[in-house]
Amino acid sequence: MIHRFRCLLQRRWRAVRGAALAGFVLGFLAVLVGGASCLGTATLVVAHPPPGADAGLAESFAVLVSRYLERFRDPVAVSTWLNGRGIALDPLQIQSQLEVLPEMQGGCQFQVRLRGDSPWQVRRVLEAYIVWIREEAARLRQDHVRALQRFYARRRAELQAEKARYAAALAALHAELRCHDLPSALARLETRRAQLQKELIRQEQLRRQLMDRLAVLARPAPAPVGRSATKRKPTPAPRRASREAAALRSSLEADLRRVQARQIAVRSALAEVDKSLLLLQEKREEYEEVQQNLLRREQALDHWCRQSNLAALVGETGLGTITLAAGPTLETTGLTFQRWETWLGLVALSWLAGLGGALVGEMRDRTVRHPFLLPLGRGVAIEGRVVEVDPALARETEGEIGDPVLESLVGHPSLVALGSRVLAACERQPFRTLALLSPVPDSGTSTVTAALAIHLARAGRNVLLIDADLRRPAHRLRFWLPSRPGLTAWRPGRALADLTASVGIPGLRVLPTGALPPDPARFWNEPGWVRAWLDEARSLADLVLIDLPPLRQGTPIGRLLACLDRLVLVAGVGRTTLAEVQAACEVLRAEEREPAGLVYTRIPPEEFQGGWQPA
Repeated sequence: MIHRFRCLLQRRWRAVRGAALAGFVLGFLAVLVGGASCLGTATLVVAHPPPGADAGLAESFAVLVSRYLERFRDPVAVSTWLNGRGIALDPLQIQSQLEVLPEMQGGCQFQVRLRGDSPWQVRRVLEAYIVWIREEAARLRQDHVRALQRFYARRRAELQAEKARYAAALAALHAELRCHDLPSALARLETRRAQLQKELIRQEQLRRQLMDRLAVLARPAPAPVGRSATKRKPTPAPRRASREAAALRSSLEADLRRVQARQIAVRSALAEVDKSLLLLQEKREEYEEVQQNLLRREQALDHWCRQSNLAALVGETGLGTITLAAGPTLETTGLTFQRWETWLGLVALSWLAGLGGALVGEMRDRTVRHPFLLPLGRGVAIEGRVVEVDPALARETEGEIGDPVLESLVGHPSLVALGSRVLAACERQPFRTLALLSPVPDSGTSTVTAALAIHLARAGRNVLLIDADLRRPAHRLRFWLPSRPGLTAWRPGRALADLTASVGIPGLRVLPTGALPPDPARFWNEPGWVRAWLDEARSLADLVLIDLPPLRQGTPIGRLLACLDRLVLVAGVGRTTLAEVQAACEVLRAEEREPAGLVYTRIPPEEFQGGWQPA
């Protein structure tokens, strides 16, 4: 892409230079005529909250300042106001000439800058604009306070409704749990549970003591030592002791039954406490969520109540009121040439004008210029793109050909590609004669024909090159041939090989034109002559290359065209127009000849690599 752009600038350098110079001069004159400008400035101070004020007040002030800026920078509103005061300025002019810059350091200030050509016009517009700012600021401030109050009231109502809903949910939980406070109820139940567990432990200890005492009473009394049982005599004292033991046992059993009944009661009470604790634990998360939501709504309601008071404070204290601190002042900035941006703009304008001139010249160019302009369409049998050889560079080339330009062209990749396509076309559909024809002179047909003949001869083909241009023959001088009879001297019955000449290249012979006839039209119209020498030429070589005269010269070569196997058009890049190529195609079709291909010649070397090189 960059290479093609550079080639475009090189090819259209005259148009680029002329358009760039014209653009620079026109820009210079425009700046010289309208270069003087005037700058009007004014400073407006906005009453801001004192240091350490509430965050909500500072936030409200920031919103008000943003509304100020959005309104003051509206070009449509400013234009409507100024037009109502008799000052005709459209929104585009206001947008390009008016600037409103906020400065928040040390308070809030608006720096107003207005540019224009006339000082009195700048002062008039600036004064009207300041008046409009004051009126709009007062209206915006009132609208802001009313909007804040409406918003705060709506927000408080929403929060109060949410608070009432959560309070009702909390009351429903209290009614369901039969308590007024879940944490205190949980604490009481935990205390009650601990007391019941202690009581249960104490009753268990008491039961064990009673059981131990009953076990002691149930043991038999030991027998006295040294006395036999038969000799024991009952006495009143043991009977009395047994009655006392029975009474004691009965009392202990009664106490044991009371202790067991107490244990059952304590266990039942402990189960009821555990059941109540489980229910409260299950509802604890829901209770805490409802309580937290209620607390948040109370805090938010308190916040918005304070904000509502701040909104009233904004309306009472004059917060956001705009006053004129300095200005309006006028300053003449002088000519624009004193700034480097002007010269940079002029240089950019000249480059854009030069590029535009190059593009216009390229668009107006009707010659064969680009590789995608194929008048015959895609799919032709032979398509070639031959570069133009610089004569200064060609002199340094040494070879067996006398013409250094021809020697350089033969070894160039563009001609090698053309020769390969000719051979490929010949292999697909064999032919013996190939003629090269251009719509206009000076298209490089003779050079390409000679170079192609040399390349094919070096490729191992027997080639006969025939110079059939009877107006401007070129091959005798190109191959350094002496003056001798040629094509015009041949008559049926004479050997055509005697008129050809060897040029020192194996496989290549050249048939020059010879003496030029005074009337080429009469020469070509000689009956039976063309087909006869073409048939003999085919017998002398594998491939016969014929250099035909341009069609523009009006040479009647219709008999020759009808006898040729293949015909290729040659178009010079930058020299042959598309209309001329199309006209040549129409002429050939009228002669019932369809071109086998198209060869672009004289392609500049710097452009060949960028887009003309065949894929």
